[in-house]
Amino acid sequence: MNTIKTMKTFCLLCLWATLMQAQSPDRSAFGLLNLDYPGLEKVKAACDAGDTLRAAEELLVYYRSRTGVSTPDLDLEHLSLSERERGWADDALEHTFYVHDGYQPPFNYGKDINWRYWPVQDNELRWQLHRHKWFTPMGKAYRLTGDEKYARSCRTMPRARRRMCVSPGVRWRRATACRTRLTSSCSSCLRLRLRRLSSPSS
Repeated sequence: MNTIKTMKTFCLLCLWATLMQAQSPDRSAFGLLNLDYPGLEKVKAACDAGDTLRAAEELLVYYRSRTGVSTPDLDLEHLSLSERERGWADDALEHTFYVHDGYQPPFNYGKDINWRYWPVQDNELRWQLHRHKWFTPMGKAYRLTGDEKYARSCRTMPRARRRMCVSPGVRWRRATACRTRLTSSCSSCLRLRLRRLSSPSS
C-alpha cells in the first residue's frame, strides 16, 4: 500500500514539474487534476480563463503553501545521511556507481554513462547496476545540503538511461530491478521536489 501511495505522489510531482518547466503548459495536463479540490480555486479560474501559465504558477503557490502534508515513507524531520551514503552520492556525481559490496571499489561508467559497460562478466553486477541504489542517498544529500549538484545529476541520469533503454542486450527490465529503481527514484524525487517547494529561491 505504501508503495502505491509513493508512486501516486511521485506521478503528481512529475506532473507538476512538467507543467512548471513548459513554456506554455497544455490545458489537457490540468485535466488530470481535480480542480474542484479545496485550495485549487485560483488554478481552476486561470484554466477556465485559458491562462495555463498562470494556472501552473498558482499550482506552484498551492504546493508551496499547503500544510498538513503526509508524505508516505518519508520523515523529513529526522532525515539522516551516513558517511557511506554520502560517499555513494558523491561518487555518483562522477558516474561511479555503488552496486553492491562484492565489487569494491565501485566502477566508473564514463562521462556520458555507458550503461552497457560490463567490467566484470557477472550478471549480478549488471542487474544490480540497474537498481540505482545511489538515487536515495543523492536525494537525501540534496535535501540536507541544498547543493544543486545533486539535483542536476538526478535529472540528467534518467535521461541518459532512457536513451540507453532502446539498446539491445541491456538488462534493465528485470522485475526486481524495476521495482527497486522505481522505489529509489520516487524517494529521491520526493526529497528533491519537497526541498525546492520549501525553498524561497526555487
